[in-house]
Order: sequence, then C-alpha cells, then structure tokens
Amino acid sequence: MNDVKKSIGWCDYTLNPITGCKRGCHYCYARRIHERFSKSPFLDIVFHPKRLREIEKLEGGEKVFVGSMSDIEYWPRNQTQKILDACRMAGGTTFMFLSKNPMSYIGIDWPKNTMQGLTLTGAEPAYQQRLSIFYQSLKDRPFLSLEPLLGYLDNGNSSMKKIELVIVGAMTGPGAVSPKSEWIQSIRDNVPAEKIFWKDNIKKYL
Repeated sequence: MNDVKKSIGWCDYTLNPITGCKRGCHYCYARRIHERFSKSPFLDIVFHPKRLREIEKLEGGEKVFVGSMSDIEYWPRNQTQKILDACRMAGGTTFMFLSKNPMSYIGIDWPKNTMQGLTLTGAEPAYQQRLSIFYQSLKDRPFLSLEPLLGYLDNGNSSMKKIELVIVGAMTGPGAVSPKSEWIQSIRDNVPAEKIFWKDNIKKYL
C-alpha cells in the first residue's frame, strides 16, 4: 500500500488523507517529518483524496490510525465526511482518530467502526476540563494518547472505566524531556494495566 504505512505499535497501519497542522507544538514529530520531506508549510491543511483508495485494499480486522500527520480539529467538515464515508464502507476495519481538542468530535456522525482519541501531555492547563468535555461528547470507544508524557495524570479510576486504551510515549527529538518516575506512576495509579500501551520510547523508564 503506497499511502498506508505499516504499524506504529498500537495500530496496524497509519493513513494520512489530510496533512498539516496549525497548532505549533514545539515537540511535534509530524512537523519535523513534514519539513524533512516537503517544501510546503506544515501550517497548510492539505486533503489527499486519492489516499482514501488505500482503504479498499484492507482485508478487515486491522486497526488504522487516520491522521498521524495532522489534527482533526483543523479538517474541513466536508473533507472529514468524505473520510468517514470511506471508513464506514470498510466495516471490518477499526479506524482511530486523534485530536488535542475534545470539541473536534462534537456534531459529527461517527461510524461504529471508529475510535476517537484525545491527546494529553499531563502538563497542559485545564486538562481536567478537556477530559470532562471528551467524556461527555463520546459514546462508544474513546482512547487517550499521553504523548509526549510531560506531567502527572490525575483523573481517578472511575473516569478511566470509560477509556478503552491509553497510549503512553516519551518526548523525542532535540531537547527531549525525559519522563519522571512519578509521572509514570500516576498513570499506573489511575489506569488499569491491561488498558495501557507503553511505547518503545518510554519502556526504558519503566
């Protein structure tokens, strides 16, 4: 598959029908990759509709992360709908979406074969409020991405019952901040072990 990349550990493939992000996180790995291989600004939100054809090649049973080079917050709704229509047709495959803004998921008819994730670092202001909005706006299979891990997760076990998966990763690249043992422990204290996926870049700190 030309436009579907192989596993990143917690899913089988990644697919990027839209690239670009306006948020400007200083630790963004996607921006570093984009600037290495593309001359266009990463701030440009670009739709690649031909990449959706790759979905037809999936056999079923896979998990596909859609949008590793973007954030769905910045996707035009008409383009988002075209992507979801393609996902809906591949009912045997699970498509995982991710955003730092929990409001991104509101007002969209999400197919049953999709999962919606929220990215947190444990250090951003008002992350508890963002989690609350996230929980209230989702119905089926929410997940969290704590990457890069930059602080404590203090949310309570009762809330975590709603979460299907928690992905935890360390910061990478120039000036990377190593995760502290107490940050890691806060995850263990709040998330059932069977729901945690520790990425390879954080395992040495466990």
